[in-house]
Amino acid sequence: MENFIKNLYFDWTLFKAMNFGAWVRLTLSKYKCLFCILVLKKSCTLRAGKNTMLISSIEDLGTTLSSLSDSYYDLKKHISDARIIIDVGANIGQFANAAKYWFPNSKIYSFEPVPEVFEILRQNMKSFWESSVQINSWLSDSQWQITFYTSELSLVSSIIKPDHMKSALVLEVNTLDNMLGDLEDIDILKIDVEWAELMVLKWSANVLKRSKYLLIEMSFERDTNDVKNLDVLMEVRKYCPRAEIFHTGRKLWWRDLVSAQDFLIKLNNL
Repeated sequence: MENFIKNLYFDWTLFKAMNFGAWVRLTLSKYKCLFCILVLKKSCTLRAGKNTMLISSIEDLGTTLSSLSDSYYDLKKHISDARIIIDVGANIGQFANAAKYWFPNSKIYSFEPVPEVFEILRQNMKSFWESSVQINSWLSDSQWQITFYTSELSLVSSIIKPDHMKSALVLEVNTLDNMLGDLEDIDILKIDVEWAELMVLKWSANVLKRSKYLLIEMSFERDTNDVKNLDVLMEVRKYCPRAEIFHTGRKLWWRDLVSAQDFLIKLNNL
């Protein structure tokens, strides 16, 4: 019943956001994917405008549709145009595809650390290959190595050991400033790295100072990692003293509890 309600919610929010023809084509593509996954037991391609996504599971389909909906209400309704977008924690490209749909003139830089997930990300960028850059790297507060835990649900893979761990990887680590510190006029910086947001921000001063908006996920279970949401906000404020919370997204639920929420922060850089 919960999944049915979520399905109706995203159908309704996307119906309001998209023109009718685009919504019909997306809905038909969605039900084709459901048939392929549930009946034929195989992957399928979801189409949203000119963009395509390889969908291999119900979870992939749900997160792709929710990203398309959330990106409209969290970003497009408040930002008329975006040319440069950085996606830290790209997974298989759900946010990148959604951002490209709403901001078709944008160039998107996507970071994903897990090699097998990165290969799916690259495949899902093919519909806008010339205006995207994919980088197989974990971003943190220094250049070193880190143990990264993958989950059966790739979206929640993290440096925090999950309940249902799939494998442990030793990854090379880099900083966002070292990778893209010279990039100018960044419209949107999105960070969603499962409780490691503060680690990314600590060495992102140059990128933050050149960005207009920061979209970041705040976890209400963050205390388990000894990091408070206030620490994350204070780190942003350290580099962008005029920053302000501009919009908050829908609440994300897990096991009947509100687990996280996206915050759109206007950085107000001079």
